[in-house]
Parts: sequence; structure tokens; C-alpha cells
Amino acid sequence: MLRAEQQVIDRERAEQRRAEAEVRRAERKARAEAAEAARRVAPCEDCGAEHTGGLCGSCWAVRSIRTVVGECVDLALAGAADLADHRDVNAVARRTEAELRAAMAAARPAAASREDVLGSDLETVRDALDTYRADALTRLARSPLADAEAVNAR
Repeated sequence: MLRAEQQVIDRERAEQRRAEAEVRRAERKARAEAAEAARRVAPCEDCGAEHTGGLCGSCWAVRSIRTVVGECVDLALAGAADLADHRDVNAVARRTEAELRAAMAAARPAAASREDVLGSDLETVRDALDTYRADALTRLARSPLADAEAVNAR
């Protein structure tokens, strides 16, 4: 009988723990839904447009373009600049940015909306990123340091 009473008590405790866990799950879900609702009505961090979830599509595209341009510049520097010479670094960075601006301008559709222009620019710099990456890898593979490492590896 004592064993049966203990089993009943254990079942009741387990049910109570399950019920408490369900209440905690429901509370977490409600908090997550409230946070998501608050996020959706937040204005854009950059331009202030209302109800954008913190960043509108245009500002997201501008940030993405800047990030990819920075990666292109880094790759151009890795492959073509004397990193010890700040003038050379600045010249390569300026030249790369100018090349990217020209490529973006050439690829833009005529009489396009801001979103279309940003989309075109983002696609252009992403394509250029692949080119800069391949060029940097090719130059680095042909460098005297790479040749010396190849000789040492033999």
C-alpha cells in the first residue's frame, strides 16, 4: 500500500511539473510574439521609415553593397598592393572603389526605381567579388613566397 501511495504521489508531482513546464512554454511563446510584434513596428535604423522591422530593404541593400565593396577592396589589397606602403594601399583602394562605382553605373537599368538600382548595384558588386577573389588567389599563388613554400614542401 505504501508503494501504491508513493506511485500516486510521484505521478501527481510529474503531472504538476509537466503543467508548470507547459505554463513556462506558453509564457516564453507570448514573450517571443510580443518581441516580434515590437520589432516589426520599429522604424528603420538608417532612414527612419516606419514599420520596417529595424531596417528597410533599401537601407539593407546599401549596407550590403558597402560590405561587399569592402571585401572587394580587401581582396584587391591582398593581391595587388604593397601592404607596407600606405600610399600604395590607398591608391589600390581608391582604384578598386572607382572601378566598382563605374561597373555599378554601367550595369544600372535605365529609368529604374531606387530599389531596382540598389538591386543591380548589389548584383554587380557580388559578381565583382568573385572576380577579385579569383584574381587575389591567382596573384598570391604566383608570389615569390608561394614559390619558396612550394620548394620547401618538396
